[in-house]
Amino acid sequence: MFECAMDFDLFPLGKRSNIKRITSEQFDEGRDFRFGTANPEKIDIAYWKLAVGYYIDPWWSREYFLKGEEPTDSIYEDADDSDPQDLDEYAGSEDESETETETETTAEHKTENDREDESEPQEATHKDYSYMDGGPIWCNLRFGQTTTELPDGTVVKIAGEHEDFYDPDFQIYNDVIVYPPGASQAVGHSDFVIYGYPEDVFPVTDFHTATYIPHLNKILVLGNMSSNYCKVDETLAASGVTPVYLLEVGTWKFEKRETHGDGPGMISRHVAELVDGVLRVTTGDPGYEEYYKTMRKVFKDGQSEHIDVESGTVWELRLDNWTWKQNASEQATLTGEAKET
Repeated sequence: MFECAMDFDLFPLGKRSNIKRITSEQFDEGRDFRFGTANPEKIDIAYWKLAVGYYIDPWWSREYFLKGEEPTDSIYEDADDSDPQDLDEYAGSEDESETETETETTAEHKTENDREDESEPQEATHKDYSYMDGGPIWCNLRFGQTTTELPDGTVVKIAGEHEDFYDPDFQIYNDVIVYPPGASQAVGHSDFVIYGYPEDVFPVTDFHTATYIPHLNKILVLGNMSSNYCKVDETLAASGVTPVYLLEVGTWKFEKRETHGDGPGMISRHVAELVDGVLRVTTGDPGYEEYYKTMRKVFKDGQSEHIDVESGTVWELRLDNWTWKQNASEQATLTGEAKET
């Protein structure tokens, strides 16, 4: 039996000082999100690789590359950075001189003229917020990203979002990151591959599920919250169609799968479980229900809105004929992260 549920654990952080492993040129070339150009496109952008391997927060990049602030490690950041040098082929070093820190004039060294100047009205200073411009900076610190471990130990991370609409680095993604069997996900390791996809092949997606289907050797990706920011799935949401995509293990190609019957529609924050050739889709983990209720997007009078799904609602998708049926009265057993039992 394979199960997949949302993972609400906070993402890890590396050391803030690791931002200095990235050059200005690498940042300029790789800071922006983009869709892939093939199904799939293997992405070999140095900034993306370093951002994944060192768990770089895009805010650190703003402060360092755009604002000119020197990074200072926090006690909350990973103090056990083993620095295995796996990313040396990508990491560079800044040759630019560090900004000198101005020493504040202390009260006992101020001249009489200094004190007189202080008593005079000062002109208002206007802070420079230009470092907030330029659009979101690419990263892999995400919510609503799925992690699926395959039987051979391969780990597959799919899509997700960084922060929310109010944040300058808010972005919903459609990429796939694959760690081969035995690969470390510790800070500084680079044994992974990033794949990108055209938007019409696999749209930006978050708060979905990703369930491995053994007899197909594919991962079934179901649901999406991000249709407000997704041209492809906006049409699906309006029609009530449930977004289902299949990711083929090994080739890492996506295909869209049409389904029939009374499905959940544009659902998100749900749980999916494979039982005897049937995918059971249920409402979210009760432990998170207060803040992360299962929702689906509907259209009324030409306007879209997210509505809560009643706890215990169950849909079943038969994988032999790709047909849905709903059992609203059944209470499902809810579990945690994707695993094989």
